[in-house]
Amino acid sequence: FRSLGRILGASRQIQGPDPEKTRSLLNYTERACYENLAYVYHRDYSLSHYSTENDIMVDCSRGGVLKQSSVFTLMRQCALMGINMLQLYTEDTYEMEGETFFGYLRGGYTRQELINMDDYAFALGIELVPCIQTLGHLGQILQWPKYHVYRDTSEVLLANWDETYSLIEKMITTISSPLRSKRIHIGLDEAGGVGEGRYRQIFGYEDPSRVFIQHVKRVQNICQKLGLQPMIWSDMLFTLANKNNSLSGYYDGGTPQLVETLPPDIDLVYWDYYHTSSEAYASKIGQHQELGCPHPWVATAAWTWNRFWCALPFSFATIQASCQASKRKGSGVKNMMITIWGDEGHECDMFSALPAIYYFADHGYTYDDEVDLDRLKTCFEGVCGANLDDWIHASK
Repeated sequence: FRSLGRILGASRQIQGPDPEKTRSLLNYTERACYENLAYVYHRDYSLSHYSTENDIMVDCSRGGVLKQSSVFTLMRQCALMGINMLQLYTEDTYEMEGETFFGYLRGGYTRQELINMDDYAFALGIELVPCIQTLGHLGQILQWPKYHVYRDTSEVLLANWDETYSLIEKMITTISSPLRSKRIHIGLDEAGGVGEGRYRQIFGYEDPSRVFIQHVKRVQNICQKLGLQPMIWSDMLFTLANKNNSLSGYYDGGTPQLVETLPPDIDLVYWDYYHTSSEAYASKIGQHQELGCPHPWVATAAWTWNRFWCALPFSFATIQASCQASKRKGSGVKNMMITIWGDEGHECDMFSALPAIYYFADHGYTYDDEVDLDRLKTCFEGVCGANLDDWIHASK
């Protein structure tokens, strides 16, 4: 499908003054940089394709759940860019049998919609991966009296409580069973206050780092029971050890000393949307390897939160820096994802991020530090039907 996207870009040049440019769009070789990204083409106007995965994650939990038709549109465009994995971030925006107040009036996906989206993704060569939360970021359900029994704090589930794990197993079963993928993102980021609320009242004081890792192990056991391969955001491993719940607690400082070892069969996702120097990413990737994760996932972002239109120039800068570090020989990075967040009410036009997504995808098919911007502009016009410079100008 990425090859087809290239052909669509070339079709915009057929009547142009430079026939050589059209030939160069069709007559080329390309090699994917990651296992989770998907591409390589051949020459003589026939394009060959090698499998690997490039991942996009879309926020559907901040008051802007993408309709099924919009997900289909996004899938088609992502396939033509060469992205072959999609994660829909759903804190409580999926319907769960017998749980009326789970995602109450939040526009959650039905089981049939998940099946339909998975079938559509499969036809495009895209793996649809569930992405939920199993500790923090659950204030939308914990606000209801029915779920107060599961509360540690207003946002965080009560760890070490058997009923909590029954609920989590039901959540994981509900979101994963309609989908073909055997991967699942179980979240676990930004769970500040874990072990500090009702947990302390019930169990007494315990090191929050230990509470967190024991919780990870219990959720991992559920995933193992259901035949799923989990991944988690990695920030809590750093912020708890550094006793600093801010971003500096994640990005600054060295490798944390864990109070217990992590489960071996869990993937860590290092997310960083802020740095514009590749060295910052390279250093943190190395720290993840020191934690026992030889192949961490790296998540970058299109800046779609707290604004009405994607901040494309800054997105390009952070995407380039993270990709440069991830593509370095010996980095160990086999998988990358780009995230599309909707914090503060999801006011941003989601599709304004398309240039950033395409820029990210192109970085996944070259080991060069830079992508070919002229080719990106041409292919963006062919795939998205729009002028790239106009969309960047709108970021002002």
